[in-house]
Amino acid sequence: AASAALTAEQLSHRLSGEVYGYLPYWRVDDETDAHLRYELLSTIALFSVGFRADGSIETDAPGYRMIVGSRVGTIIERAHAVGTRVDITFTSFGFAKNDAFFNDAAAQARAIADAVALMATLGADGANVDVEGLQSDDFTGFATFVRGLGEAARARNPLAQITVATNAN
Repeated sequence: AASAALTAEQLSHRLSGEVYGYLPYWRVDDETDAHLRYELLSTIALFSVGFRADGSIETDAPGYRMIVGSRVGTIIERAHAVGTRVDITFTSFGFAKNDAFFNDAAAQARAIADAVALMATLGADGANVDVEGLQSDDFTGFATFVRGLGEAARARNPLAQITVATNAN
């Protein structure tokens, strides 16, 4: 059974700062799960679920398959048990793909709807957006997408957070 997103009471836990940790799909195994110190993290970002240029989720990719699997369900339950948030990292890599996606309102709407539905299904508390290969002409579309994702996520869960993994440059 899917977990539910954390409540405000569950989020007000003992950490004095934000400790945001990425958990890549290729490291999700019994050993990692056994060694995670959930109580020392404020958020675990499950990495990653990709989007195609048309906004559909890459359901055939290993990241998606792992994130919707039972092992991640256990990780979400254990994280929530100690008040640790869980975000899903949504990714889009490549200049051409991103240019097409961030200039297509219908693709963005599809991605937003599918992302929010997946977050609800898994009981995730928010999303992280990791876009690599973004041209300056696409910044407006990127901002529109992040704003729309945030609005849609908070319409479903008022406590949802949206974070962005920025380029190093």
